[in-house]
Amino acid sequence: MITTVETGTQQGYRIAYEAFAQLSAKLNKLHRLEEVQACLARNLKYLFSFRLLRVVFNYERRWILSETQPGESYIGPYPSGSLLKLERQLYEHGLPVVLGGEALLPHAADLQQPAEELHELWGWVFGEEHNRRIMIMLAPGPSYQITHKDVVIIRLLAEVLEAKLMEVCLFDEVAEKNRRIETMVRTQSQIIKLQTKDLEEKNHKLLEILSINAHHMREPLTRIMGLLSLLQSDPAMVEELLPMLKVSSQDLDETLQNVIRIADTELSKPAPNAT
Repeated sequence: MITTVETGTQQGYRIAYEAFAQLSAKLNKLHRLEEVQACLARNLKYLFSFRLLRVVFNYERRWILSETQPGESYIGPYPSGSLLKLERQLYEHGLPVVLGGEALLPHAADLQQPAEELHELWGWVFGEEHNRRIMIMLAPGPSYQITHKDVVIIRLLAEVLEAKLMEVCLFDEVAEKNRRIETMVRTQSQIIKLQTKDLEEKNHKLLEILSINAHHMREPLTRIMGLLSLLQSDPAMVEELLPMLKVSSQDLDETLQNVIRIADTELSKPAPNAT
């Protein structure tokens, strides 16, 4: 009789470990939260009978909730402010709990489960304090009694899920940083293109300004050159020609100042930014 009981226990452990090994192997190949949850929803029933399995994972400021029950499943962000009373108790004290009877009633309401259909609620917390933690709450199925085998499987499941969810978080962080870098590169490239285009347009405008105003400068300059030629040929005309030279010089100066003013106006326009 003792041999039969031992053989049955050993067989139960072997079946549970084989089911867990298959689940662990499947989880190891996944990289997205939705894939992880789908895998849990398909395979947890082979580990133990449960009405609800609730997993809360915390890494630094990130919180993830996974909730699995027959025919229903969810995974996604979980603000720390939304922690249930029992979850906060687990997180703060780090001690496993098991509830039944009247002590279970308020927590059944928090879990949105009919109290008459729950006969026990187990809770565990694993992981490093204040850095990375995973909390598991298990409501066993009808008449299912949690044994040492189940507790061992829960611990192994917590380790696997903690590692996998940590991996997903790190992949998400890397992907987010890469997106930011790509955005910065695209933005900088766009700014460089716009500024290059702006510089080319300004250079083109300056050439146009110089071309348009060249003949305006040429006219007073030609007059000055002619007056200087007359002075060289007849120095006695200096008193008569000096006023003319002064007027022509002023005309040339005004023309140059106008060119400089227009050029400064064009060059002072702000370079465009990428939006």
